[in-house]
Parts: sequence; C-alpha cells; structure tokens
Amino acid sequence: MAPVNRPNLARLVFIEAPTARLPLAALFIDILHNGAVACHVDGNLGRILANIFIWIILIVGGGFVVFFRDWVFGFAIAYLTLSLAIEQMAIKVIALQWIFGISLPP
Repeated sequence: MAPVNRPNLARLVFIEAPTARLPLAALFIDILHNGAVACHVDGNLGRILANIFIWIILIVGGGFVVFFRDWVFGFAIAYLTLSLAIEQMAIKVIALQWIFGISLPP
C-alpha cells in the first residue's frame, strides 16, 4: 500500500477517482439496477431479479474494498446505492429495493 502523502492523495482525488473509479461504480450500478428496464422486464420475475442484483452490488462492492483495498470504489458504490434507495422510497412506499439499498452499502 502506498504511503499517504500529498502527491499520492492529490493523484487519487484529482486523476484516478474521477476518471477511473467513479465512472466504473456508476456503470456497475447502471447495469445491475437498470438492466431490467433496458430489457423491458415487467412483473414479479423482474422484481425478484432486481432484488437479487441489489445483493450482488453488496458482494462486488465489498469484494473491491476487501480484496483490492479500493476505498474510493467502495464509497462510490455506497453513495450510489443510497441514492438508489432514496429514489425507490420516492417511487414506492413498500419495496424491498430501498430496504436493501439502505441496509447493504459496503
């Protein structure tokens, strides 16, 4: 692990995070959450798969934090999952996705 000093921190904040890790996290959330919408899946099967994919977000996000020690990706996944939960609360009062989204960020 690289020591935390000013040049390394500046490189992480200004170069690596906005160009590599944050877009990767946003793409990951878009694929897993909006995949059912893109494939026009309606009904109970789509809802069940969407709830399973919320758990996959936890597993992959936690894996990045544990195995690669990529905290920026972990924070981005947690932020995007929380925003997903807030969006789902505005759409439906009782839905499993917002419960999973609030309780599962890595």
